[in-house]
Amino acid sequence: MRKLLIVIIGLISINIAIGQDKMIVDKPFNGNTHYSRFSEHIDSLSILPPVIQFNLRGYLNRILGTMSDSVSFSHGQIVDLENKFKEDSVTYGYGWIVPKYDLNFILCDNSIGIRRYYLQIRLDKYGQILYANWPKEYHSDKNRFKNRSDIERFALKQAKIKGFELNDYKVDFKYNEKLDKLCWVFKFPVKIERNRQEYDALEIPWNYIEVIDEYKTVTSTVY
Repeated sequence: MRKLLIVIIGLISINIAIGQDKMIVDKPFNGNTHYSRFSEHIDSLSILPPVIQFNLRGYLNRILGTMSDSVSFSHGQIVDLENKFKEDSVTYGYGWIVPKYDLNFILCDNSIGIRRYYLQIRLDKYGQILYANWPKEYHSDKNRFKNRSDIERFALKQAKIKGFELNDYKVDFKYNEKLDKLCWVFKFPVKIERNRQEYDALEIPWNYIEVIDEYKTVTSTVY
């Protein structure tokens, strides 16, 4: 009986480990925004004006809490806005505000499964935050993030209810800009046509367990 109990506990631990292996944040860098020749590459924050450094530190502490100790600066750009818009004064065509400072950081916190997350922060010349791919609120305390195994179990239960294919499902991680949340995206295969794979997707936030979006998504393979 004792041996059977040990085997059962072992199998449960293996299943949890497999699930959490899928739920590791290891996001590659998507590349720099191109500002033509009107930007200067930087690899240190010390080159920035003191007020920008001060506001940046304050913002990182506010949105990340103790996780701000796990952030390191990667690289960035200082944009010459004056000369950029001298050459191209038509600004209404932009879908976003061009920043003065476009900065990239790397967040690593293995205790919650973040192996590598590229955090991008864009600021204007006064240090005001124009964009960040991390929520403004409710994500500064990692102890309030829901257990990844619990999220996975919930996602698989919902997928089973909906009749999704549970074999070979994939898990992605994203910042949902519209809802300002960090989310896990569970993708269940539907069909594959040549180099296109279609999935049923369930999106679940990290700080509470609920399906906040359901949709179909497609990935393409280039040979």
